[in-house]
Amino acid sequence: MTRPLQVVFAVTLGLLAASVTWAADARAGMAMLGNACAPCHGTDGKSPDAIPALSGKSADYIVQRMLEFKAGAREGTVMNRIAKGYSDTEIAAVAQHFAALGQTAAPGGVTPSALADACAACHGTDGMSPGAIPALSGKSAAYITQRMLEFKAGAREGTVMNRIARGYDDDEIAAIAQHLGNQ
Repeated sequence: MTRPLQVVFAVTLGLLAASVTWAADARAGMAMLGNACAPCHGTDGKSPDAIPALSGKSADYIVQRMLEFKAGAREGTVMNRIAKGYSDTEIAAVAQHFAALGQTAAPGGVTPSALADACAACHGTDGMSPGAIPALSGKSAAYITQRMLEFKAGAREGTVMNRIARGYDDDEIAAIAQHLGNQ
């Protein structure tokens, strides 16, 4: 190998090693920022009870909500103060971290968010339904699952929900409920 080729090869290897290190540092940084969210939202983004789950939400959704909290356009118990402590870049990193945790495909290869998109037409994209349609925002996954199974079985009266629920199998209902739960 000639001297110029050796130099090019050495520089290429050095840049490759540096890029791998930088990528690992970036992932670690996102996880570290996300750890501040863990006491309330869970380390896996699957919060218990009434605290909104972050796992399975898109990065765009999380960024939008955090920026709304930061600007005071969205009310939150402590989230308005917390969001003000993050730069927009840090918010984007946290959003990427949590989005990466939960977008697993439901049976049939469809993501829970894709299944739940059908709900948005009536229940709103943020779960805050207009008019008389029940809101899903703030409801737990267990609550949504139970109501959907009741609609599916015909044990609960609904205008179109009985027909809609019968179109999903139990695994899809669970995936939808997990995605929408605590939104």
